[in-house]
Amino acid sequence: MPQQQPNDEILENSDDEETTAKPMDTLFSDESTDTSTTSAFTSLRNDIEEQTLDSTTTEEPQKTKPTIATGGIAGKKTFFTLVSVIIGVTVIGVMTLDRRTQGMTLSGADELTSEQHFEAALDALHQRHIPDVINHRNALLMLPQQDDRISVLNAFIALTVDNMADTAEHLKELKDSDDPMITTYLYYIAGELAFKQKQYADSLQALNAAIEMSDQAKRKLVPAYQLMASIYYDLGNMQQAMESATIVSQLDPNNARIFRFIGMVQQDYEQWQDSLLAYQRHLELDPYGDHRETAIISMAEVHIKLRQFDQALIQLNRVLVTPRIYALRASCHYNLGDVQDAFDALNNALARDPAQHEAILLKGTIEVQDRSYAAATDTFVSGLRYYPRDDVFMYKLSEAYRGLGDEAKAEELAIQSKTLRTKRERFSKLNVDVIGEPANIAMRLELGKLAEEIGKPELAVTWYQAVLTIDAQNQKALLELERVIGEMTRENTATAPFSPPVAPQNPTTTPSNQPNQ
Repeated sequence: MPQQQPNDEILENSDDEETTAKPMDTLFSDESTDTSTTSAFTSLRNDIEEQTLDSTTTEEPQKTKPTIATGGIAGKKTFFTLVSVIIGVTVIGVMTLDRRTQGMTLSGADELTSEQHFEAALDALHQRHIPDVINHRNALLMLPQQDDRISVLNAFIALTVDNMADTAEHLKELKDSDDPMITTYLYYIAGELAFKQKQYADSLQALNAAIEMSDQAKRKLVPAYQLMASIYYDLGNMQQAMESATIVSQLDPNNARIFRFIGMVQQDYEQWQDSLLAYQRHLELDPYGDHRETAIISMAEVHIKLRQFDQALIQLNRVLVTPRIYALRASCHYNLGDVQDAFDALNNALARDPAQHEAILLKGTIEVQDRSYAAATDTFVSGLRYYPRDDVFMYKLSEAYRGLGDEAKAEELAIQSKTLRTKRERFSKLNVDVIGEPANIAMRLELGKLAEEIGKPELAVTWYQAVLTIDAQNQKALLELERVIGEMTRENTATAPFSPPVAPQNPTTTPSNQPNQ
């Protein structure tokens, strides 16, 4: 008979989490017309498109001057069809965007020198404040011998509206520049361009080059570190992501998004007290921002992990009520001995969302503890219809069957639960180990297979594609990729066919530049 798992607290460990490359669409999201208010670290990828996050690296900078080939700027030649656009045409198009969005004028242009305009434009670039970038770019258009600076700003402006072809064209205009400041931002924008196309290896290479050049330019390139943090998070390399984020917090101590990101990483690694401090700092810096409620909910989750249920309820009462909030409140009430309040919250959660995971787990766990085994069986059987690969539901269902005296079903489910849990643990470990194995095909094939077995076919597609970035003719990867995509397409009930994500580049050896403090 398998050993029963401890159940010291209700719902505290209910999340089925793995140390995997979760897309961080929160540090970067380009809102091309304003100061980029996006998901600060719901995923780093969204924020890079809104507010690029900085990521750090840990190796010593290379002594030789890094170079970026045409492919490094525009990605693979087959990916981009570069359009030859005259700078004047691009300028007119972006100036139209400026008038449409902000109506800013150049009334103060004569008050600043060309150097001051460019510095102000770069400051706005760091803040993702596109109207100011456009404003100072327009001022530079009126001044002589500003072609390189204008090209840098035009490249960034084009990138914020996802005009990849124009971005690449403007960057190509800068390839012969020997100005450290121009070269710094050439590499940075190239890195962000590669990131947007999920060309992570090219992006890291370009960002590493930008950081090295920024020392010569005497300018701390915070957005590069933010973006690197986003990439490492997406690749599951939490240590590098955390190191990058730490550098951002040192260079830009008022960056609210980076503190939310730090809190998320620390929460993933069960550094509860540190994560609370990071979330609190985020809310101090941005008390009414877009991510206020998600940060507060994260704090409540941490309090639950620490068995600080009163504090968790205080936080949960500060946010809008959703089925998940009802479930979290129910967990707190039950652990505090307020059974009726717990059941009221559970009923509210499940009435609004019968598939609410935490509510199903808590309801079934309470029923097992109350020896209502038949009810618990119904609860977890229903839960497995929504989450067929949930090893926790399987284990709890085995307990319910054992309570009913059905040892055969109990043993079968306990074995299935243990097998699935072992695969999840292996998958999590490999997600970390693979970062240091940039050419290991066998490891990536195993990750693809494990992803399928734990019910994550979209991650299987990613890992099979990663194999093909190393060996484009790998027959096993080609066959498995075709099979998985076919299965996902058949299972997709939407009207549009399944479209697999763009394959990330194979993770390379982590570059490591530390800013000169």
